[in-house]
Amino acid sequence: AAAGKERALRAELASSGERVERLQQQLIWQVLLQVADADQDGLLSAEELLKLMEMLHSTAAATPSSVQQLLAEVDSSGSGRIGAQQLSQLLNKHRQQLLKACPFSSALLHPSDDLSNAVYMWLQWKGTGAAAAGLRGIGLSPGFCT
Repeated sequence: AAAGKERALRAELASSGERVERLQQQLIWQVLLQVADADQDGLLSAEELLKLMEMLHSTAAATPSSVQQLLAEVDSSGSGRIGAQQLSQLLNKHRQQLLKACPFSSALLHPSDDLSNAVYMWLQWKGTGAAAAGLRGIGLSPGFCT
């Protein structure tokens, strides 16, 4: 009985961890969408996605043709514009190439620490760079190298 309870608890913890990870990623994607969405219509055009790639210091070539290829991967409607869900799909699929640096400070992001990256970008976005830098002091240091 104890082994069954332990397995159930481990499964619940794993499930909770997956939910937290999804929420962290959603926060990152929402911040990035809001930042890149110049006309504030809730969708990213090819031009807005290109600018976002430049802001993120993407290692993928930030060219109009590469943006069109990326858009084609997730734009099922063919409108040339993507929303939060499609941006999430795109960034999840190409995370290592696209998500390199904070779009507000150009600080390099840690490729596997979504929580710290999300908190850091949120604070930078809200204009509290000093608070973001202070994350190091409480153990929530973003993975930037600069």
